Amino acid sequence: MEPFVHNTQYSILICTLCKYAVLANEATAHLRNNHRSIPAEARSRVAGLVGDIPGIIRSQADLQSFQYPDPTVEPVAHIAPPRADGLRCHACRYMCRRVRNMQEHCRAEHRWANEWQKGGNVRKKAAAVRDLPWTTGVPCQRFFLTRAASGWFEVGRGLGVAVQSEPSGPGTDDTACFVTLHESQEKRFEADARDEVSTVDEKLEPNGWLYRVGWTRDLEGLNRTQLQEATQPIEDGEETLRNM
Repeated sequence: MEPFVHNTQYSILICTLCKYAVLANEATAHLRNNHRSIPAEARSRVAGLVGDIPGIIRSQADLQSFQYPDPTVEPVAHIAPPRADGLRCHACRYMCRRVRNMQEHCRAEHRWANEWQKGGNVRKKAAAVRDLPWTTGVPCQRFFLTRAASGWFEVGRGLGVAVQSEPSGPGTDDTACFVTLHESQEKRFEADARDEVSTVDEKLEPNGWLYRVGWTRDLEGLNRTQLQEATQPIEDGEETLRNM
């Protein structure tokens, strides 16, 4: 039945090549769209075997009452390994991997109010310990990538399971995003005070021509006033003219 395996504990079909669960009724389409190297005859045979499995989850309707594993279970085999950056809500079993999603969940479901306020010492506030209604660094997995039962769930609580780390994308943490923006603005203010060419963001440079010709990188850090003086023609009586 390769590349599929039947997980009898959760009555789901898992593709061992893609590392996620597939609905039994969509096995044929999955093989056709993702595994064209498998001959058509073999794909048809596998789909037939999958269709004969009793009690397997076949459609989205079957997932409406799907129960996620208990947090203390060992990692589920054949799907992607546990991630190390899971976030678990203290008030319920909701899990995710993005701070912004957790914030939205806590606001909508538990009436949580974010204590972070703009202004003040940004670095100091970011480093301060905050009383948040969720736990970070929770090992988590998921069965499906989209639609029903595609949420993350905790695994290996108290077992010290091995996890697979993955860099978080930009913008996943409101606090980190705000600190980054603040630091960028500080660099621009400092450059303006020195009247220097800056490349913090070329598109924001007041002189659009520098951005268009790509000179901001070459001129970065140089004083604008001195550059302008260097473009003036040599005048009578200058030492440079006498040397020529």
